[in-house]
Amino acid sequence: MPLLWILKYWKIGALAALLAAALIYREVLVDQRDAARAQVTTLTEQCGALQESVTAMRLAVARQNAAVAALAAKARAADAAARARETEADQRGAALMRTNLKLARRLRNASIPGDCAGAIRWGNARGPELGTW
Repeated sequence: MPLLWILKYWKIGALAALLAAALIYREVLVDQRDAARAQVTTLTEQCGALQESVTAMRLAVARQNAAVAALAAKARAADAAARARETEADQRGAALMRTNLKLARRLRNASIPGDCAGAIRWGNARGPELGTW
Protein backbone atom coordinates (compact mmCIF):
# COMPACT_ATOMS: atom_id res chain seq x y z
CA MET A 1 0.00 0.00 0.00
CA PRO A 2 2.64 2.62 0.84
CA LEU A 3 4.39 1.67 -2.37
CA LEU A 4 1.23 2.29 -4.37
CA TRP A 5 0.71 5.57 -2.58
CA ILE A 6 4.32 6.64 -3.37
CA LEU A 7 3.92 5.65 -7.01
CA LYS A 8 0.66 7.54 -7.25
CA TYR A 9 1.81 10.77 -5.55
CA TRP A 10 5.51 10.87 -6.42
CA LYS A 11 5.15 14.00 -8.54
CA ILE A 12 3.69 15.96 -5.62
CA GLY A 13 6.46 14.66 -3.34
CA ALA A 14 9.13 15.57 -5.85
CA LEU A 15 7.59 18.99 -6.29
CA ALA A 16 7.47 19.51 -2.51
CA ALA A 17 11.08 18.34 -2.16
CA LEU A 18 12.13 20.63 -4.99
CA LEU A 19 10.26 23.53 -3.40
CA ALA A 20 11.83 22.79 0.00
CA ALA A 21 15.30 22.61 -1.59
CA ALA A 22 14.70 25.93 -3.35
CA LEU A 23 13.58 27.58 -0.11
CA ILE A 24 16.58 26.21 1.79
CA TYR A 25 18.91 27.27 -1.04
CA ARG A 26 17.33 30.76 -1.01
CA GLU A 27 17.84 31.07 2.76
CA VAL A 28 21.48 30.07 2.39
CA LEU A 29 21.96 32.56 -0.45
CA VAL A 30 20.23 35.38 1.44
CA ASP A 31 22.42 34.72 4.49
CA GLN A 32 25.57 34.69 2.34
CA ARG A 33 24.42 37.85 0.55
CA ASP A 34 23.87 39.69 3.82
CA ALA A 35 27.28 38.56 5.12
CA ALA A 36 28.92 39.69 1.87
CA ARG A 37 27.21 43.09 2.08
CA ALA A 38 28.41 43.54 5.65
CA GLN A 39 31.91 42.58 4.60
CA VAL A 40 31.80 45.05 1.68
CA THR A 41 30.70 47.82 4.04
CA THR A 42 33.54 47.04 6.47
CA LEU A 43 36.12 46.83 3.67
CA THR A 44 34.85 50.09 2.14
CA GLU A 45 35.27 51.88 5.48
CA GLN A 46 38.76 50.39 5.90
CA CYS A 47 39.67 51.45 2.36
CA GLY A 48 38.57 55.03 3.08
CA ALA A 49 40.62 55.11 6.29
CA LEU A 50 43.65 53.72 4.46
CA GLN A 51 43.30 56.28 1.67
CA GLU A 52 43.20 59.07 4.26
CA SER A 53 46.29 57.59 5.89
CA VAL A 54 48.09 57.40 2.55
CA THR A 55 47.20 61.02 1.80
CA ALA A 56 48.47 62.13 5.21
CA MET A 57 51.66 60.12 4.70
CA ARG A 58 52.23 61.67 1.27
CA LEU A 59 51.83 65.15 2.74
CA ALA A 60 54.26 64.31 5.55
CA VAL A 61 56.79 62.93 3.07
CA ALA A 62 56.43 66.07 0.92
CA ARG A 63 57.03 68.29 3.99
CA GLN A 64 60.07 66.25 4.99
CA ASN A 65 61.46 66.34 1.45
CA ALA A 66 61.02 70.11 1.39
CA ALA A 67 62.80 70.41 4.74
CA VAL A 68 65.65 68.20 3.53
CA ALA A 69 65.94 70.24 0.32
CA ALA A 70 66.03 73.48 2.34
CA LEU A 71 68.73 72.06 4.62
CA ALA A 72 70.72 70.87 1.61
CA ALA A 73 70.47 74.35 0.04
CA LYS A 74 71.63 75.95 3.30
CA ALA A 75 74.50 73.48 3.52
CA ARG A 76 75.56 74.25 -0.06
CA ALA A 77 75.37 78.00 0.65
CA ALA A 78 77.38 77.61 3.86
CA ASP A 79 79.96 75.51 2.02
CA ALA A 80 80.25 78.11 -0.75
CA ALA A 81 80.59 80.90 1.82
CA ALA A 82 83.27 78.94 3.70
CA ARG A 83 85.16 78.33 0.46
CA ALA A 84 84.95 82.03 -0.42
CA ARG A 85 86.22 82.99 3.07
CA GLU A 86 89.00 80.43 2.75
CA THR A 87 90.02 81.79 -0.66
CA GLU A 88 89.93 85.35 0.64
CA ALA A 89 91.99 84.39 3.71
CA ASP A 90 94.50 82.60 1.48
CA GLN A 91 94.83 85.68 -0.72
CA ARG A 92 95.17 88.02 2.26
CA GLY A 93 97.72 85.69 3.85
CA ALA A 94 99.73 85.46 0.63
CA ALA A 95 99.69 89.25 0.24
CA LEU A 96 100.73 89.73 3.86
CA MET A 97 103.49 87.16 3.43
CA ARG A 98 104.81 88.97 0.32
CA THR A 99 104.78 92.29 2.19
CA ASN A 100 106.56 90.82 5.20
CA LEU A 101 109.13 89.07 3.01
CA LYS A 102 109.90 92.41 1.35
CA LEU A 103 110.32 94.03 4.78
CA ALA A 104 112.47 91.17 6.01
CA ARG A 105 114.72 91.46 2.95
CA ARG A 106 115.03 95.19 3.48
CA LEU A 107 115.94 94.65 7.12
CA ARG A 108 118.40 91.95 6.25
CA ASN A 109 120.05 94.18 3.67
CA ALA A 110 119.75 97.33 5.78
CA SER A 111 122.89 98.88 7.11
CA ILE A 112 122.27 99.23 10.84
CA PRO A 113 125.07 101.12 12.57
CA GLY A 114 127.17 98.97 14.86
CA ASP A 115 127.02 101.17 17.93
CA CYS A 116 124.02 101.31 20.26
CA ALA A 117 123.17 104.96 19.73
CA GLY A 118 123.30 104.55 15.93
CA ALA A 119 121.06 101.50 16.07
CA ILE A 120 118.54 103.41 18.22
CA ARG A 121 118.51 106.31 15.79
CA TRP A 122 118.08 103.92 12.88
CA GLY A 123 115.17 102.18 14.70
CA ASN A 124 113.51 105.49 15.60
CA ALA A 125 113.74 106.65 11.99
CA ARG A 126 112.07 103.49 10.74
CA GLY A 127 109.66 103.08 13.65
CA PRO A 128 106.44 103.50 11.66
CA GLU A 129 107.63 101.03 9.03
CA LEU A 130 108.81 98.51 11.65
CA GLY A 131 105.54 98.94 13.59
CA THR A 132 103.51 97.51 10.68
CA TRP A 133 104.92 94.06 11.26
